[in-house]
Amino acid sequence: MIYFNIKPIFVLDSTKITDLKLDVITKRLALKNKTTDQTRSGFNVLINECSELLNYLGLPIIRADGEAEKLCAQLNQMNIVDVVITNDSDCFVYGAKTIIRNFGIDIKSISFDIYDRHEIESNCHLNQRSLLALALLLGSDYDSQGIQGIGRENALKFLQLIPSNIDPVDYIRTILLRNNPQNKYEQKILNILKDNNKNFKYFDKIIKEYSSLELDNLPLIASIASIKWLKPVRLKQLQIYMKKKLDWIESYTFIKVNY
Repeated sequence: MIYFNIKPIFVLDSTKITDLKLDVITKRLALKNKTTDQTRSGFNVLINECSELLNYLGLPIIRADGEAEKLCAQLNQMNIVDVVITNDSDCFVYGAKTIIRNFGIDIKSISFDIYDRHEIESNCHLNQRSLLALALLLGSDYDSQGIQGIGRENALKFLQLIPSNIDPVDYIRTILLRNNPQNKYEQKILNILKDNNKNFKYFDKIIKEYSSLELDNLPLIASIASIKWLKPVRLKQLQIYMKKKLDWIESYTFIKVNY
């Protein structure tokens, strides 16, 4: 990337887990008969190893004060970065403008899929609030199940019937409050929500997470202008690290980072 004058910023999740995220993680792990501590411990080891390697390579790493995707979306919204590389589609719900997914690189080629928010709005008639409404209905990082029984087709048709001047998230709230569906898709959504024993209080925390600006990230964002992308300045430490992790000899590590 550096060779092609692409300047990456690596963003990590906060070490603190919100109650909302902890609840989701706990439910997922319960299905796998694992504990949160076991999984976080293994994951943190991997993150620390990656961070150590990036430091030796002289590449910038930022730890967000919340979700990494949320900070990435803010950086993209503010035109500080051109694109976010992630396989997490929730980044669009947070407000990112351009996302690269399925990024892969080898000796011969680079492969990726690129998604643009403006194209999604133009071709699919889905803006950020529509994507948030889809996340509420179909599931997200904060609710992996979504509302059982709705399905993608019904959810999309339902959203397409909402007038363009009406916020789709508020529209879902209205359906639940007035209990008077205006078309068959509203009726179906309402019935399924009731069958799942869902009311709008269930959605409030998720909506707040996706809609609120992470103010704690603003000092981090302000500091990014001073970030420098360096050639490896800790070559000896890198050689020791690569010998330990991959059994690379010093000369091979030198060649890999300089060509």
